[in-house]
Amino acid sequence: MSPIIGSGMAIVLGDERFLRRSIGAVVQGAVLAVLVGMIAGLLGLNQPLSNEVLTRTQPSLLDLAIALFSGLAAAYALCRSDAAGALPGVAIAAALVPPLAAVGITFTFAVVGLFQNESQTAVQAFSGGQFRLSLGALLLFTTNFVAISSAAALMFLILGYRPGAARKDRKRVQTRAFRASIVLLALVSVLLAVTTYELAKERRQLARIREVTTQQVREIVNGELDELEIVRFQDGFLELDLVVRAANSVPYFVVEALQESIGGALSAEKIIDEIALTMAVIRVTELDPLTPPTATPTPTASPIPLLTPLPSATSSPTLPPTDTVEPTATQTPAATPTPSATATPLPTPTLTPTPTPTPVTAVVDYPYGAQPARRTGRDG
Repeated sequence: MSPIIGSGMAIVLGDERFLRRSIGAVVQGAVLAVLVGMIAGLLGLNQPLSNEVLTRTQPSLLDLAIALFSGLAAAYALCRSDAAGALPGVAIAAALVPPLAAVGITFTFAVVGLFQNESQTAVQAFSGGQFRLSLGALLLFTTNFVAISSAAALMFLILGYRPGAARKDRKRVQTRAFRASIVLLALVSVLLAVTTYELAKERRQLARIREVTTQQVREIVNGELDELEIVRFQDGFLELDLVVRAANSVPYFVVEALQESIGGALSAEKIIDEIALTMAVIRVTELDPLTPPTATPTPTASPIPLLTPLPSATSSPTLPPTDTVEPTATQTPAATPTPSATATPLPTPTLTPTPTPTPVTAVVDYPYGAQPARRTGRDG
């Protein structure tokens, strides 16, 4: 901060040697800060750029206004001993080192990406945006340097600092230095005006993309957009990653229709030329406290699959009663005396004591009953 304020003092005094030394000190500090940023970029190659770095690669006219007021405050603090304690706070507010660190980090990422992509040339890398982040951060530091030194020179001039009346050579240096400061300040303002317009245009396009996507998701998918991530938006190509909440499943052709509808709406407004979409669906259930859950058709649908397995279950248990046929088998022979042929052989063993088929049995009446006759050695 001190060399930048010193350059403002050198402009007012018209001291050419003082001005060269101040600018040289600023350049040395800037180079050192960029080298430290490059080392930090090498340590974090596998990590994405943070928002703190990205915000310093897109300067706007608001940054110019902050730098101007910081330069006025810093110059006034140096001229007033009671306000000298505000200088560190002013330096932090001006944020001189963070833009330089962002230059080193983004430059390292761009160089490594250029070497990894061998088919890409340096011109394509600059035009494609790999080095544009570094240029944006460098523009922010240049804006701070020019604005702070110019504002400090103005404050010193207001407080009465002048070159000596006899030093006409310093007056010429002062005049040239003021003209150079005004030219540099105007050039920086024009560049910041362009970047501000581009940022505003990009923000409007992003807001329109979100608005169209939310509307089409509600109409086509009959769902609600939960998250929207713009993976890529460059050179007329848009790649979206959506997370949608829906009560029903979303078939593939509905996603195709959603992509065509979003692409057609944005193409008609000349925002994009081509679109690629990926969508994840979260199934949700909508419940109304005033409506009881029994009114839903889910209980009526559940008995249908339960009835179908019942016939198969009853057909299989019909086999066990057929296996218990033993008691029925014991009753059927007792209840049906029809097999008399099996009953008649029972008395025959008592009447025919010998199993030989040739003997002839004689029956003799006896007063006390029928008795079998005795066999003799001959027949009869």
